[in-house]
Amino acid sequence: MGLKYQVVIEIDEDDQITMETLGFKGPKCVDEIKKIIKNLGQIDTIEKTKEYYEEEKSKLKSTQKNFSK
Repeated sequence: MGLKYQVVIEIDEDDQITMETLGFKGPKCVDEIKKIIKNLGQIDTIEKTKEYYEEEKSKLKSTQKNFSK
């Protein structure tokens, strides 16, 4: 099964919008939120979770060969 990414959007009674990303690693989450809010209006604050500071795992795998005799 592939990776699953989610963006949870909550709007409270004062029309404050909160967005939370799930499944993203590193700054990719902020890029995805920016795509969503591009035409929504002004952003007051951005709070980063611990996942923001994690590196995304490379999709390339390295192969290591043992050439010893």
